[in-house]
Amino acid sequence: MKKEFSSLSKGKMINIIINNIIIAVFSLTLIGFIIAILTLGDPTNRLVACIATLCCYVLPILIELIFKIRFCPTLVSIYLAFITLSAFCGSCLYLNYIVTFMDKIQHFSWGYISCFIGIYYLCKTKEIDNIKTSTIVLLFLGVSLATAGIWEVIEFASDNLLNQTMQGIPTNGVTPVNDAMFDIIFHSLGTLIFTLHFLLDRLTHKNLGITSIITDFKTDY
Repeated sequence: MKKEFSSLSKGKMINIIINNIIIAVFSLTLIGFIIAILTLGDPTNRLVACIATLCCYVLPILIELIFKIRFCPTLVSIYLAFITLSAFCGSCLYLNYIVTFMDKIQHFSWGYISCFIGIYYLCKTKEIDNIKTSTIVLLFLGVSLATAGIWEVIEFASDNLLNQTMQGIPTNGVTPVNDAMFDIIFHSLGTLIFTLHFLLDRLTHKNLGITSIITDFKTDY
C-alpha cells in the first residue's frame, strides 16, 4: 500500500510532481497530434506511434491507480526520460528517419535501462539481499531480452497489420529483416554494459551508482 503523499520527503514529492507534469504535458501534446493526424491525414504513418506513445506515458499512472501502489519516483523519471527520447522524439517527431543511428542508440539505451525492471521487482520482494549475484543477473538478463523480443513483435505486427513503417520502409513490399536483428544486437550490447556495471558495483563492494539505485528501489513510497 502506498504512503500518504504528505509523508514523503520533500525531494521525492518534487520528483513525483515533476513526473506528473511531464506526463500531463506530453499526453496532451500527443492527443493534439492524434487529432491533427485524424483530421489532416497521416502521410508519414505516425498515428500508431502517437497512440502507442500516449499509452506509454499514462501507463505508470494507470498501474498505480489500479493496484493502489506508487512506483519509485526515480524509476518513473528514468522511464519517462527514455520514452521522451525514443518514442516521442524518435517516432512521433520522426527523428529516427532524420538522425542517423538514433534508433540504434535508443535500443542500446533500453538494453541498459530495462535491466532496472528486474532489479526493481527483486527489491519489491525484499529478497535481493538473499539471492546469489548470478541469479540476479540471469533474472534481469531474461527481463531485458524479453522486452527486446516483445518490441520487435509489436513493430512487425504494426507494419504488417496496420501498414506502418516502424521497421523501416519496405523494399518491394518486404519489411527489412536487418532492422530487427540490429535492434536486438544493440539492445543486447546495452544489457551487457549494465551487467558489467552491476557486477563491478556488487563484487567490488563500491558504490558505483547501482547500490544507490537499489537502496532507493527498496524504499516503500
